Amino acid sequence: MSTIQRIQRIGNYHIPRDGFRLPPRRLISNSRLNAFSGSRHALDTSHPRTKEKSAHASWYSTTVPAMLPVAVLAYAVYMGLKLAREDLAHEKYKIEAEERIAELEREVQDWQARKTRETGGASGKVDSQRSGGRWWTFGLL
Repeated sequence: MSTIQRIQRIGNYHIPRDGFRLPPRRLISNSRLNAFSGSRHALDTSHPRTKEKSAHASWYSTTVPAMLPVAVLAYAVYMGLKLAREDLAHEKYKIEAEERIAELEREVQDWQARKTRETGGASGKVDSQRSGGRWWTFGLL
């Protein structure tokens, strides 16, 4: 046994190269397995024994594959309805925003009309002409 093999084996545990300790592998021969089974069926090789599925295994093997297409269809319908709802909510928001903008524009026009009536039509036009070329003054000059 080489030095590396001695280092990798400590006691009954085999240490793989990544450092984790695993329990030793113990192989049981067929003769010992059959001797401990205590069953005649285990020793009889003329009839191969087929392991029957448990109730849970048979339920899962029949139900889950049948439910996958239903789950995919349900997910697609859910996402479609969610997208439609979000689209309609956005459309409603746009309509409400446009109504609010129109209302505010009417208010601005009313205020401008009131201002021109109070100050007289000519002075308002002169102020707008005077400050029209310089937008950064915001009508102050």
